[in-house]
Amino acid sequence: MRKSYERAKKQALFENLSPHLLQGDTPDYRTLSKALNTTVVALRIQYFRMKERYGELLEEEIRHTVSNAQEAQEERDFLLKTLGNA
Repeated sequence: MRKSYERAKKQALFENLSPHLLQGDTPDYRTLSKALNTTVVALRIQYFRMKERYGELLEEEIRHTVSNAQEAQEERDFLLKTLGNA
């Protein structure tokens, strides 16, 4: 995911928003929007899209390691819980 943001010349956006994916908190949109020279609305949309893409990539990786949908869901829940506590 990082590489796709780098290719799009959006490294700062990735660096500022990606930590919130694992922490499970909401970014301070107002402060970040000023730092990134964008609007709060645009930043919220970018974060929403980042969360969606992160979920897609996570699901894709999990599917390669399990044998069925139930196991995939259990693994996803476990990973998110574990990463959130790190």
